[in-house]
Amino acid sequence: MKPTICNSRRKVKIPIEGNECEFWLITVTDEQSITNPDKDHAYLTDSGKLYIYNGNTLIQVNCDICFTQEERDKLEGIEEGANKYVLPVATDNALGGIKTGFTQTEKQYAVEVTEEGQAYVTVPWTDTVYTLPVAETNTLGGIKTGYEKQGQNYPVLVDVDGNAYVNVPWTNTDTKYNVVSTTENGLAPMLPTENADNKFLNGDGEWVEVNESINGNTVTGSTFSGETSDCGVQILEVKGKTVQQTTNGYQLFDASKISSLNGITATKNDDGSITLNGTATDDADFFKIGAWNQSEIVLSGTTKWKADVSNSNILIIGVNGTNQVKSTELSTAENSYTGELTYFLMRVPQGRTLNNFTFKFMLYQDGDGTWEPYTGGKPAPNPDYPMPIENVEVSKIISHGRQLFDSSKLDTKSQGGATVTNNGDGSFTISGSGNLTENFANMQYSINSYDFKKLFKVGNVYLKGAINKGIYFEVVYIKSDGNLYQRNNKTINLTNEIYNAITSVSIIFYGNTGNAIPNETIKPMLYQEGDGTWEPYQGATVETSLTLAEGDTYENGQVTRARKQVVFDGSSDEAWTRNSTNEKTYRFMTLLSDSLGGSLWLSKSGQACNRLPVGNTFSEIKGDCFSIDNSKNLTVYIDELKNSTLEEFKTWLSTHPLTFEYELETPTTEEFKVPTIPSYEPYTEISTNSVVDPEITFRPLPFTTCLVGEATEEESGYMPPLSGNSNEFLNGNGEWSVPSGYTLPTASSTVLGGVKIGSNITVSSGTISLTKSNVVDALGYTPPTTNTTYEVATTSDDGLMSATDKSRLDQLWAKFDSMVFFTED
Repeated sequence: MKPTICNSRRKVKIPIEGNECEFWLITVTDEQSITNPDKDHAYLTDSGKLYIYNGNTLIQVNCDICFTQEERDKLEGIEEGANKYVLPVATDNALGGIKTGFTQTEKQYAVEVTEEGQAYVTVPWTDTVYTLPVAETNTLGGIKTGYEKQGQNYPVLVDVDGNAYVNVPWTNTDTKYNVVSTTENGLAPMLPTENADNKFLNGDGEWVEVNESINGNTVTGSTFSGETSDCGVQILEVKGKTVQQTTNGYQLFDASKISSLNGITATKNDDGSITLNGTATDDADFFKIGAWNQSEIVLSGTTKWKADVSNSNILIIGVNGTNQVKSTELSTAENSYTGELTYFLMRVPQGRTLNNFTFKFMLYQDGDGTWEPYTGGKPAPNPDYPMPIENVEVSKIISHGRQLFDSSKLDTKSQGGATVTNNGDGSFTISGSGNLTENFANMQYSINSYDFKKLFKVGNVYLKGAINKGIYFEVVYIKSDGNLYQRNNKTINLTNEIYNAITSVSIIFYGNTGNAIPNETIKPMLYQEGDGTWEPYQGATVETSLTLAEGDTYENGQVTRARKQVVFDGSSDEAWTRNSTNEKTYRFMTLLSDSLGGSLWLSKSGQACNRLPVGNTFSEIKGDCFSIDNSKNLTVYIDELKNSTLEEFKTWLSTHPLTFEYELETPTTEEFKVPTIPSYEPYTEISTNSVVDPEITFRPLPFTTCLVGEATEEESGYMPPLSGNSNEFLNGNGEWSVPSGYTLPTASSTVLGGVKIGSNITVSSGTISLTKSNVVDALGYTPPTTNTTYEVATTSDDGLMSATDKSRLDQLWAKFDSMVFFTED
């Protein structure tokens, strides 16, 4: 319906069922203000809604031209003819019209108009010739040349281009410089005469040969070893990794049941191994397993056992009832017994001594005997035996040179008539008179297992510098069997077995009674790489805190995380609920706070739990497991809790916390900077303390990062002007050049490097050019060269208001002109 307003104060005509009905118009605040309505009136609210009464209820009328109260007040205030435009007279502050016909008076000239309507002014003027004044102290002006020098007054000259200059003779007083050092400016060292093209000036003021291995080429791996400058090594990228160990549940030997008795101290280590110390005062049965004290494990059928070392001091005994049925020595060979065992024990015979003896023992009925930790006789992770979720975690980065012996750790000492003096430069002097009066091992440098495995690697270890005159410089190492091994000036074949078994290493001076004191100075060298040429010990440890899960990356000073870990321990802030039971077990659920990726129910690679395996579909749930669905619901299934209440489940969590790792729907980023790692010319080895080996991209920094000097790009100084190219070196001919074999790195946000210029950029003599046509070709269109100027808006073109608004305004005025108003009178 489209009503016609006859008079906003009196009546309105509304078409109803083909007829035009008139209603008295009443204005009200809103619909709630309409009380006691009747059929003769129409009701118009302040918001412009129109209502009529059909005898039963109010009906809102579709009204395209109804006005709000504010609009009605404005329209009623418009006078007759208000829309007739009158051009105003132009003023200093307002646009407007002007008249022509002004009569010129003195310097005021009339404005005239051409046939095209263009305004102009005719101004008469006379050309006056300008005379340049003579320049004076306070006056700008012209000068003449040709002055003859008088004393210290010199003539001003003009070159062919009209540029004025003064030629002032002067005497140069030279400043004498010494060779540049690390503490003061100076001249560059004398240029080399041999192989000058391949020699470059390094930060120590030395001309050295630079090969491609130290020019910033990247190396990827878990560790770094190779030739370097002493400018440091950067870590450009680290890729994360997640490892969760699993077991098959084949291990029947529970090392937590070991006991210390009868003089033998038994210790369970974190890696699942056992360490024994002491002398047995009686037969020391330090472990028992089976129905005798562990009813949950029944040893029937074929039972097998073996260890990772052999030792005749430990006996393995199987017992059936009260009878010993099998007895063997601890051995790497597989031993077995077929039948039923009521218990199983290990015994140290009376009087036998064990010195820090460490081993891993496997007791099994299934599998091939590969050692695994005890996990309750069932696969792990499981609710009672968690398997940690381990990520790449780097808190220390260790670097060192070829020398593995830190001489600063050995003090000067005297014993048995001999004195061993630490000279502070890596050398030691042995002095004294006559023969040694007693044995001595008076100096010792110990390396624990952790440091040893970061300094050494599997392979040959070499020791140089022993005296061989009754006094020795030795490497002494202790293996997990408690035995002590010595090597004097010999090659140590560091096999996998020895490397993994070493618990500590000591480096000592040693002499026997009666040996002559040699009075010599030596420089010991302990090494695995190189030809044994002595060099000082150089090493450093860089602290950091970089943790990366699978899919996480560190690159260009930024960490991107694709996964997250969360721990549930039954605390009050965890919103667990208990689902109804199914034929398998009860389900406990919670909503993860972070948004997860799509189809995570099917993407099991992004999920892990320290106590539960990942579950399959609901219909295939078997035993203990967990699942994360697309709605971010974490559901836990635990058989032993199937009859538990929610509170009992939370109590269980307090002693069995669940750690979950899962993929994020959107990776997060954070700023993070791994420090530059110290390096040592000419060779450096770098490793980390991460249990999970990371994949790292190392970049040895080239000599250019260490070159310093007072020269600039604009002026020669103590050296030739700098080239401005970080990839060039100062060679032996006094020229900046790129060394042969050098590979220019790719430019990134943190690395200076090269880029390709593409088809729209030209280069000539090292200068890059970009023309307007290049820009047009690159953009694919010709950009505008002028600004868009808007006129007053019309119904077809945007202007100072939109065309749509202009059209609506014109319609409004047209309807307003056709409105008829009348009163109740």
